[in-house]
Amino acid sequence: MRQLSRELAARRGAAQQLRRAVRGSGVDTRELDRAIARLGALDGAAILGDAKALQQLRDGVIEAVKAFEFALRKTLGSAEGGGPVVGGSDNVPAQYRDMVSEYFRALSRTP
Repeated sequence: MRQLSRELAARRGAAQQLRRAVRGSGVDTRELDRAIARLGALDGAAILGDAKALQQLRDGVIEAVKAFEFALRKTLGSAEGGGPVVGGSDNVPAQYRDMVSEYFRALSRTP
């Protein structure tokens, strides 16, 4: 329990530091503020014993962070020239490149 509390406090501190870092850049931090508040709620000892409530708060934190990340990418990503990031990196090991290319060709074919 103590380790979990320390981890939550560290994550909350990192989120607060991120909020301070982006404050002057015009990025909407409402979703990040929600995540920080939910992290604070997770830190309560009573909630740590209730698995269902803990899962709901955890899911809320994850969704708020995802929404903030999307808004951040939308705001700052345009300067990098990138569109939406679907996930993962483009670094594919050489032995799998042909298979990955074929996979995406197959997806693009009309049924």
